[in-house]
Amino acid sequence: MGIHDGIEVESKEIMKSHPNILASVAVAYCAWRSNELLNAWEHSPMDKWGGLAFLIWLGPVYYALLKRSQEFDLRTVNYWLLAMGLGMTLVGSMSSMNMAHYCGLTLTVLSWIRWRRQHIFWAVGAIAWMPVFGYSMSRLFSLNSKENGTLVLLIRVVWVVLAVAPMLIAIYRMKKDFSKTDSPETDS
Repeated sequence: MGIHDGIEVESKEIMKSHPNILASVAVAYCAWRSNELLNAWEHSPMDKWGGLAFLIWLGPVYYALLKRSQEFDLRTVNYWLLAMGLGMTLVGSMSSMNMAHYCGLTLTVLSWIRWRRQHIFWAVGAIAWMPVFGYSMSRLFSLNSKENGTLVLLIRVVWVVLAVAPMLIAIYRMKKDFSKTDSPETDS
């Protein structure tokens, strides 16, 4: 057993004991590669409120972390989603496609959850904070950016709230069921 083997064993032990380190680094990398979002949110009239939509979209993560939900157990990571997210980000880097960066960020954030079918709404809701949403709304409704930015804001917020609602409901129910099983029952 050489020095290289010892390092490999040590790194595997670290990742088994702290898989959230890898996920956190991956999310940070994907967020860094998605830095054009800030520019779009600041300067594009149709994307001005994308940052708010992003914060709302991250709502289930905040809620689950505060409530210590089993839904977002950061000690377990969905490595398939993590690998797909990093792959999308690398494709975006090689092809200069910002949309691939944004999808990579979405997938790496999704890697923190235990995947279930109802999470598809939350995943699709990520479009609300991406610049493609403002562009699509402006083309769909033939909007002038100066006059109807408020309509796009309203549609963006409604879209992301509808996407986040099933996740928050599932986390709330799971926490409620979890607290019922943990509470000691008294016999009369």
